[in-house]
Amino acid sequence: MATSLSIMDSKTGNQIQKLKNRCRKKPYLDDDDDINSTREILSVKRWRNLQA
Repeated sequence: MATSLSIMDSKTGNQIQKLKNRCRKKPYLDDDDDINSTREILSVKRWRNLQA
């Protein structure tokens, strides 16, 4: 369990970093991939809050 969580943490961290980089280039998210990544990150955060 701990192993899968750490993998998810690093994956989510990478997604957040990518989104931050994209947001620097453009102030809005018009790409479906960006929106899906954001949704995925938010759902992971929500899941972590439920686990705590």
